Amino acid sequence: MDNVSLGVIGCGVMARDLARRCVRLGRVRIAAVYDSDPDIAASAGVELVAEPVFDVGELCNRIDIDAVIIASPPGAHLEGVLAAAAAGKAVFCEKPLGISVAECDRMIAACRNAGVPLFVGHVLRLFPLFRHSIRLCRDSVIGKVRGVAITRTGYSTEFHSGWRSGRAMAGGLLYEVHVHEFDYMRALLGRPTRVTARLDDAYRKMEYEDTAYVMVEFEGGGTGLLHASNSSPIGEYNVHIHGSEGNMVHGGFGGNLRYQTIHGVATEVSLSEIGGQNPYDRELGSWIDSLTIGLEPLFTGEDGRMAVAMAECAYRSAGSGKPVSISEVLTPSD
Repeated sequence: MDNVSLGVIGCGVMARDLARRCVRLGRVRIAAVYDSDPDIAASAGVELVAEPVFDVGELCNRIDIDAVIIASPPGAHLEGVLAAAAAGKAVFCEKPLGISVAECDRMIAACRNAGVPLFVGHVLRLFPLFRHSIRLCRDSVIGKVRGVAITRTGYSTEFHSGWRSGRAMAGGLLYEVHVHEFDYMRALLGRPTRVTARLDDAYRKMEYEDTAYVMVEFEGGGTGLLHASNSSPIGEYNVHIHGSEGNMVHGGFGGNLRYQTIHGVATEVSLSEIGGQNPYDRELGSWIDSLTIGLEPLFTGEDGRMAVAMAECAYRSAGSGKPVSISEVLTPSD
């Protein structure tokens, strides 16, 4: 495949940005767009110079479409992925892949049985400070990584109305937002084994939690901690990585990255020094390259599934008041 003709399912801000970026990368055209709101689909069609259609199946079955971007609300991902797989189209699905492991399993199985690739948009790993910290940790600059503590707090009224405020479409804060942090933990610490969580709903603006405290245990003894909140007017993002020989800290989307061994001097690296391609462009470029020249994709359905499994364990733990093993939400063969 030399060039890719895309369909877009879901025409919100993220979907339009992804589509525009694909076109700018080259080798791509947008053939058709779909949204559950016909007016939004029509508007996106004008903006992206694509034909608006008003049925998911109709879009997926078009012969002029090779692959589909799914950037609808999380609760609608299952419908889009199953329709695309049934039509034999390659899939890019925004995170989270689904709002349960059962949904993820259905999507992965459908794509596997249809022989089509499934790519999941876990772009956080590609932002400069995250990407560089993963590389440094894999180079053992602070020894073996033993733990990571992440604080991501803020206050966004976007979650107080529309689909983001409801559990049916958003799934919950840990699905809609913080699968990003769970995926990052996996990149640093490997396979998760058990999750313990406490949730709170301080402001009661949504149908689900606005604050979460999550501890994830990993094979080999590593630990991940997440403090997440959408009820914090004074927001912050910071990451502390603890290694066997030192530690590393960074501010997520801004500031510098610093690390130091127990007997060494501190090293500080700025965003400008790290540089690199825009994370969304790199993510989409990887997907397009996997379709056109057969390169290994950066992220797969299994990456999406494991992040969702960690979130599902957290919800089960918060409900039961007990730790929940990953094996409880995954099939025995996993």
